[in-house]
Amino acid sequence: MPVRYWKAPMGTRVKPSCGLETRVSDMQELQLICSCCGQPCYPNKSWEDRLRAVLFGAERFAICPICAQAPTEEVFRSDMYHRRCILEVRRLQLLYEEDQAMKGAWNPIAEFPPKP
Repeated sequence: MPVRYWKAPMGTRVKPSCGLETRVSDMQELQLICSCCGQPCYPNKSWEDRLRAVLFGAERFAICPICAQAPTEEVFRSDMYHRRCILEVRRLQLLYEEDQAMKGAWNPIAEFPPKP
């Protein structure tokens, strides 16, 4: 006897004897929200945005320093976003310099200070 399938609304075929059905339901996701640009962090999107910025060139603030994603146009035009970017870059630079100092890395500025 051939097995009968019925066509589900979503275009999938389900065996009726399985007792399965397709339903549309609400779904909640837990997402990381960037504190600088305010958008959800998606690893695939950040990779694509960075690649696009390198290949096609990008202006300053085109890539968020925290999540490495391109912000929306509305956020990009915001002066507050520009200020947050500058502060975050400074914070990350200080963290990097402190980490290098803890490791005992060579610091060219300390060894060869700029001439007055």
